[in-house]
Amino acid sequence: LHVCDPTSGEPDDRRAADWTWAAVRHGVMVFHTMRSTLKVCPPLTIPDEALREGIEALGTALQSLDA
Repeated sequence: LHVCDPTSGEPDDRRAADWTWAAVRHGVMVFHTMRSTLKVCPPLTIPDEALREGIEALGTALQSLDA
């Protein structure tokens, strides 16, 4: 997941870090690569329901920062 400033489109390391911690607070483990990129690494054997739950939680986490 590449994170950019919404107004300039430039890579945004600070926003990536904020998104990382918001995701973790909502139960989704993501890795901030110390650039403007996040890695989401679900196991290859993740059940469909768990994948949907994780995607919803990640969306909620990202929306919580825009509020």
